[in-house]
Amino acid sequence: MSILPGINDDCALAVIAQLDKPSLAAVSQTSKLAFHAVGPYLVQDVALTRSEEQVLGFCRYVLAHNLANTVRHLYIDSPDTSVARLEYVSSATYSRFSNALKPAQFASALADVLERTTKLESLDLGVNVEELIKCEPRVAPALIANPPSAKLRLLDVGKTAHLALRSLRSPPHLILGEDNGIHRPEGDTEVLRAALLEFLSANAERLRVIDLDEAIYKTLDQRALRFPNVEMITIPGLDMSMQTCARVFPSVRYFNNPMTGMSDHARSGQHGPLWRDLRSAEGMGNIVVWLARHHPTVRRLHMWMQYGYRGTRDAFGQVCDVLRARPIVSLGMAVEIPDDDHNAPFSGQWLVQPHFEMGHFWPGLAAAIPQARFLHLCFRRPGSTYMTLEVLFAALTHETISSLDALPDPRYVLLRYIGHMARADQARVHDSQGAFPSQEDVFSLWFSRISSLEYHELDLKIWGWKRSWWRRQPLNDRPGKNPYGMHRRIIRV
Repeated sequence: MSILPGINDDCALAVIAQLDKPSLAAVSQTSKLAFHAVGPYLVQDVALTRSEEQVLGFCRYVLAHNLANTVRHLYIDSPDTSVARLEYVSSATYSRFSNALKPAQFASALADVLERTTKLESLDLGVNVEELIKCEPRVAPALIANPPSAKLRLLDVGKTAHLALRSLRSPPHLILGEDNGIHRPEGDTEVLRAALLEFLSANAERLRVIDLDEAIYKTLDQRALRFPNVEMITIPGLDMSMQTCARVFPSVRYFNNPMTGMSDHARSGQHGPLWRDLRSAEGMGNIVVWLARHHPTVRRLHMWMQYGYRGTRDAFGQVCDVLRARPIVSLGMAVEIPDDDHNAPFSGQWLVQPHFEMGHFWPGLAAAIPQARFLHLCFRRPGSTYMTLEVLFAALTHETISSLDALPDPRYVLLRYIGHMARADQARVHDSQGAFPSQEDVFSLWFSRISSLEYHELDLKIWGWKRSWWRRQPLNDRPGKNPYGMHRRIIRV
């Protein structure tokens, strides 16, 4: 009997390897042979974010069918890790929630799996690792014996975990967050710092991508430790000077400061580039613009809070001056929708704060980024109303396109709305959906107006809309043809 009727087993396995998770699950129910053939593909890449029972069930399935050695990517996290829907970007070390998974129920089974996963590539433990190791000490030696080869994320690491994992060989990508309790005055801070520094020193040459807890960076500020090969760094908030940061991490190319920005002290006293090949700056507006101003090599600039948020009317003019001086290929902008002004016209002209008026903002933006190909625009209003949506759709379908269709070669546009609808306006918004464009209306307008656009992503969680991706696909994709001169269809991907 063959795995799939009508084809030999080699072809069947080739087909199975291309299937998505729902299709794999369906095939596994067709026969016992299919069940065993599909198993390794079902557990190769797994995200467990629902409950302790889900994690335990996965571990038992893997152990019962001897599949631990086929697990490549394992992600375990809280049922809801998106408090940051009102934030633009968040450090992966910040994931402490009241509904976090309690590891006591699955710790022993997970240790059994980790002891057998010799081919693990990435492991995301978005649970309290301190509690996990206290519940099942075998987790630590299992990680030391079989560390993931590419990425490791550990959250809420405390005294027990620090001491148990001090000899762990880290993969190149490390995300490490500490338990807040270890910084209390009664804590044995020196012993913990010694264990942490032993771990980081042993892995300093190996690390390429890091996202560390803010307290860990403060520790590094006081030590002579260097990480010569780190190219991508995420710093939630940092009081050390930028010169010290460049000394500790001399090879940074991708810089992300997502949470609090940096103090004036951190930026003072610098008049030239800190990193000779900085390509990307992402995070709060002030630090991102500061980095772009001092680094001619920057090509990617993503600001998740307005530059000069409390500044003057000409704040964005300063941004445009920096953008014009840099060959920006990828740009991310955050637009704050202000408090509703019922005396203002119902148009995008009052979309943003006074120093971000449309008359100054959008035209200046388009002229400042003639080489931009990738655009990521976030519109944010925590307490949204019906009028907020009027303004939002005016911007999405008219104001923004009118400026950006002048760009010579935009290829990808992401439009995101971040906010919660006020309870008082929910019924009115629900009953008035026909007054606003549909998802199809939005993407159709963008593709029709911007001929070079290839991908369009919509992340507008309104009326149950789900995040969606749209692509312009050539009907006749032959070499040598002008891609913009061909008739092409739009498909959802």
